[in-house]
Amino acid sequence: SDRYVGAEQSTRLLERMIQLGENVEYRHLLPDSKTFDKVILAWSRTRHQSAPDHIENLLLEMERQYMIGNVKVPPNLIAYTNLMLAWQRSGRNDSATNIL
Repeated sequence: SDRYVGAEQSTRLLERMIQLGENVEYRHLLPDSKTFDKVILAWSRTRHQSAPDHIENLLLEMERQYMIGNVKVPPNLIAYTNLMLAWQRSGRNDSATNIL
């Protein structure tokens, strides 16, 4: 679906921002929480079975970025709420246990 393709493209762009931002010259390109939140929201809206997995990976990357000093990306309530919504919307049998 178009939403799935959009979420994939958003993820690739986010990954590129992170890659470029690792170079001191392009540090200003490092994403902030709002950037991550928008990509997570895109995945949440796909209703795809793999969406929760993609979001969990993004949350892990947010945590990693924060731990290495990117103070602009603390994991936040919006991100975790969208993860719960993605689990609910995914229709996966394991969604109830993963939300808890």
